[in-house]
Amino acid sequence: MALMMWGGTEDDNLELAHESPCIDAGDSNSVPADVTTDLAGRERFTDDPVIADTGSGTPPIVDMGAYERYEFCGSEFYPYPPTDLSHDCHVNLADIAIIALDWLQYFGPE
Repeated sequence: MALMMWGGTEDDNLELAHESPCIDAGDSNSVPADVTTDLAGRERFTDDPVIADTGSGTPPIVDMGAYERYEFCGSEFYPYPPTDLSHDCHVNLADIAIIALDWLQYFGPE
């Protein structure tokens, strides 16, 4: 009986789904020190704040596979906070500055 191997193609999406058990489940100690990015060129060690760390090593725990999960704040599953006007995933002085500048720009009907 012949064993068929499926190699996939370059357009296959191998990134992790938003609730994959592979998120934060790798062994951070097994990643070579000179590997700082994933296959897409993004930071290799990124914590998903919604998923519990099940891997080993010093946090942030690396994801299993060639890609880190990068769909956090501002995505369908993790929307921006309602008052995060600067879309930096934090409600801070930048958002107040946006409100202040808009307030000063609006003169209303004359």
